[in-house]
Amino acid sequence: MRTEPFEKPAALSVFPSAVQVGFAAQLLPVIFDEKEYGATIVYSQWLETGSLWEAIRVKGGAYGVAAHPDFATALFTMTTYRDPAPLASLRCMRECIEQSIEAPLPTLNWKRSLPARTARRCSRKPLRREARRHSIAF
Repeated sequence: MRTEPFEKPAALSVFPSAVQVGFAAQLLPVIFDEKEYGATIVYSQWLETGSLWEAIRVKGGAYGVAAHPDFATALFTMTTYRDPAPLASLRCMRECIEQSIEAPLPTLNWKRSLPARTARRCSRKPLRREARRHSIAF
Protein backbone atom coordinates (compact mmCIF):
# COMPACT_ATOMS: atom_id res chain seq x y z
CA MET A 1 0.00 0.00 0.00
CA ARG A 2 1.05 3.56 -0.60
CA THR A 3 2.47 5.34 2.44
CA GLU A 4 3.32 8.75 1.02
CA PRO A 5 0.81 11.49 0.09
CA PHE A 6 -0.66 11.35 -3.41
CA GLU A 7 0.83 13.66 -6.01
CA LYS A 8 -1.39 16.30 -7.55
CA PRO A 9 -3.14 15.03 -10.69
CA ALA A 10 -1.72 16.22 -13.99
CA ALA A 11 -5.21 16.95 -15.25
CA LEU A 12 -8.76 16.76 -14.03
CA SER A 13 -11.20 15.22 -16.48
CA VAL A 14 -14.70 16.56 -16.22
CA PHE A 15 -17.63 15.51 -18.39
CA PRO A 16 -20.49 17.96 -17.87
CA SER A 17 -23.99 16.80 -18.73
CA ALA A 18 -27.51 18.10 -18.35
CA VAL A 19 -28.72 15.66 -15.71
CA GLN A 20 -30.11 16.18 -12.24
CA VAL A 21 -27.94 13.48 -10.68
CA GLY A 22 -24.28 14.16 -9.92
CA PHE A 23 -21.62 11.47 -9.91
CA ALA A 24 -17.93 11.64 -9.01
CA ALA A 25 -15.23 9.01 -9.45
CA GLN A 26 -11.57 8.99 -8.59
CA LEU A 27 -9.22 6.26 -9.81
CA LEU A 28 -5.83 6.03 -8.15
CA PRO A 29 -3.04 3.84 -9.54
CA VAL A 30 -1.74 1.49 -6.85
CA ILE A 31 0.77 -1.33 -6.88
CA PHE A 32 -0.92 -4.32 -5.25
CA ASP A 33 1.02 -7.11 -3.63
CA GLU A 34 -0.59 -10.53 -3.28
CA LYS A 35 0.15 -10.49 0.44
CA GLU A 36 -1.77 -7.22 0.88
CA TYR A 37 -5.01 -8.44 -0.72
CA GLY A 38 -6.93 -8.92 2.54
CA ALA A 39 -5.59 -5.74 4.13
CA THR A 40 -6.58 -3.75 1.04
CA ILE A 41 -10.14 -5.07 1.15
CA VAL A 42 -10.45 -4.25 4.86
CA TYR A 43 -8.93 -0.78 4.31
CA SER A 44 -11.37 0.01 1.49
CA GLN A 45 -14.34 -1.07 3.62
CA TRP A 46 -13.04 0.90 6.60
CA LEU A 47 -12.58 3.99 4.42
CA GLU A 48 -16.00 3.60 2.76
CA THR A 49 -17.95 3.08 5.98
CA GLY A 50 -15.92 5.57 8.00
CA SER A 51 -14.41 8.82 6.83
CA LEU A 52 -15.77 8.77 3.26
CA TRP A 53 -19.28 8.02 4.50
CA GLU A 54 -19.10 10.80 7.08
CA ALA A 55 -17.60 13.43 4.76
CA ILE A 56 -19.49 12.69 1.53
CA ARG A 57 -22.74 11.02 2.54
CA VAL A 58 -23.53 12.63 5.89
CA LYS A 59 -22.00 16.11 5.49
CA GLY A 60 -21.99 16.39 1.69
CA GLY A 61 -25.47 14.99 1.08
CA ALA A 62 -24.59 12.40 -1.59
CA TYR A 63 -26.89 9.38 -1.77
CA GLY A 64 -24.02 6.93 -1.73
CA VAL A 65 -20.25 6.50 -1.64
CA ALA A 66 -18.07 3.50 -2.45
CA ALA A 67 -14.40 2.53 -2.32
CA HIS A 68 -12.84 -0.64 -3.66
CA PRO A 69 -9.57 -1.95 -5.04
CA ASP A 70 -9.43 -3.50 -8.50
CA PHE A 71 -6.50 -5.88 -8.64
CA ALA A 72 -6.93 -6.60 -12.37
CA THR A 73 -6.37 -2.96 -13.36
CA ALA A 74 -4.19 -1.94 -10.36
CA LEU A 75 -6.58 0.91 -9.51
CA PHE A 76 -8.16 1.98 -6.24
CA THR A 77 -11.61 3.33 -7.12
CA MET A 78 -13.81 5.70 -5.13
CA THR A 79 -17.23 6.80 -6.39
CA THR A 80 -20.23 8.82 -5.31
CA TYR A 81 -23.84 8.51 -6.41
CA ARG A 82 -26.55 11.19 -6.62
CA ASP A 83 -24.04 13.73 -5.43
CA PRO A 84 -25.06 17.40 -5.09
CA ALA A 85 -21.40 18.53 -5.04
CA PRO A 86 -19.20 16.15 -7.09
CA LEU A 87 -16.14 18.43 -7.17
CA ALA A 88 -16.21 18.88 -3.40
CA SER A 89 -16.50 15.09 -3.06
CA LEU A 90 -13.36 14.60 -5.15
CA ARG A 91 -11.47 16.84 -2.71
CA CYS A 92 -12.96 14.93 0.25
CA MET A 93 -11.81 11.60 -1.22
CA ARG A 94 -8.22 12.76 -1.43
CA GLU A 95 -8.36 14.34 2.04
CA CYS A 96 -9.78 11.16 3.60
CA ILE A 97 -7.00 9.02 2.13
CA GLU A 98 -4.28 11.44 3.18
CA GLN A 99 -5.73 11.67 6.70
CA SER A 100 -5.77 7.88 6.94
CA ILE A 101 -2.07 7.81 6.03
CA GLU A 102 -1.08 10.49 8.53
CA ALA A 103 -3.29 9.51 11.48
CA PRO A 104 -3.08 6.23 13.39
CA LEU A 105 -5.96 3.86 12.77
CA PRO A 106 -8.62 3.89 15.48
CA THR A 107 -9.93 0.67 16.91
CA LEU A 108 -11.59 -1.03 13.99
CA ASN A 109 -15.29 -1.77 14.23
CA TRP A 110 -14.79 -5.00 12.29
CA LYS A 111 -18.44 -6.02 12.24
CA ARG A 112 -19.29 -2.77 10.44
CA SER A 113 -16.29 -2.97 8.10
CA LEU A 114 -16.61 -6.55 6.92
CA PRO A 115 -19.32 -7.78 4.59
CA ALA A 116 -22.36 -9.04 6.52
CA ARG A 117 -21.81 -12.73 5.79
CA THR A 118 -18.19 -12.62 6.99
CA ALA A 119 -19.16 -10.68 10.11
CA ARG A 120 -21.79 -13.30 10.97
CA ARG A 121 -19.22 -16.07 10.58
CA CYS A 122 -16.67 -14.24 12.74
CA SER A 123 -19.15 -13.54 15.51
CA ARG A 124 -20.14 -17.18 16.10
CA LYS A 125 -19.43 -18.65 19.50
CA PRO A 126 -16.41 -21.03 19.71
CA LEU A 127 -18.56 -24.13 20.36
CA ARG A 128 -20.82 -23.27 17.46
CA ARG A 129 -17.80 -22.79 15.16
CA GLU A 130 -16.39 -26.16 16.24
CA ALA A 131 -19.74 -27.89 15.64
CA ARG A 132 -19.92 -26.28 12.20
CA ARG A 133 -16.39 -27.44 11.32
CA HIS A 134 -17.23 -31.01 12.37
CA SER A 135 -20.43 -30.99 10.31
CA ILE A 136 -18.44 -29.98 7.24
CA ALA A 137 -15.38 -32.18 7.79
CA PHE A 138 -17.09 -35.40 8.83
